[in-house]
Amino acid sequence: MDHAVRSSLEKRLTRQAAQQSLSESEYLLYTGCTHYERYLCGAGKVLALWRVRDGQPIIENIYRVVSVAVDAYDGFSAKIVGDDCSEQRITHHPTQLGHNTIFANFPFFPETMYQPVGVNSRMLVRFPLVFRQASSPSTTSEGTQHLTDIPRLVDLFPQYEGVKF
Repeated sequence: MDHAVRSSLEKRLTRQAAQQSLSESEYLLYTGCTHYERYLCGAGKVLALWRVRDGQPIIENIYRVVSVAVDAYDGFSAKIVGDDCSEQRITHHPTQLGHNTIFANFPFFPETMYQPVGVNSRMLVRFPLVFRQASSPSTTSEGTQHLTDIPRLVDLFPQYEGVKF
């Protein structure tokens, strides 16, 4: 399938899924979030929810992907757990992460990978997750919530280099 056609179909299916699964107020918030971040995730992937206050990044929560499942009819799902003890199931239908301004979903055309991880070359299945948010984390706009993986967080804020999450 042509990339442009696939991208258009992906957006349409995701928009329809959002209309079906989100409340009216959640959908209005969702449509206001216009930036997409796509991360290749696997069990153990760590993601940071943060915002900038007074020019400094404030980490509000750390999420970990703890499991992933595939169903012949329902597609992909992943369970993520926050350091605040929250648990959420992410599917192809956009889901608001807690009461935050971040929405997560599996793309309808996920490209999975089975690749070695770490020094022991242990194999791990990785899959894409899409996070929709108000703006690009690169803008680091004051007060706006962002969700990034740890390498992107360190790239934006080098003071987190070497911090274990």
